[in-house]
Amino acid sequence: MQPLRGKVFSFFVDETLAGANVALSKIPFPQDSAVILVVREGDVIAPRGATVLRPGEHGYVLAAPGDEG
Repeated sequence: MQPLRGKVFSFFVDETLAGANVALSKIPFPQDSAVILVVREGDVIAPRGATVLRPGEHGYVLAAPGDEG
């Protein structure tokens, strides 16, 4: 198996986060990055463009090399 390039980052959604209460499709992520998982009230959600990030949730982003910043 070859080593994979890229990183997975986690973040907590609070009221002050610019993406809070906004659909993922409206958030300008880098082209080769995406939210791959949302944890909502203990449930794992496979997010779609219409998924809205709510305060209190955790999100996980897959970032390609160079998109980590």
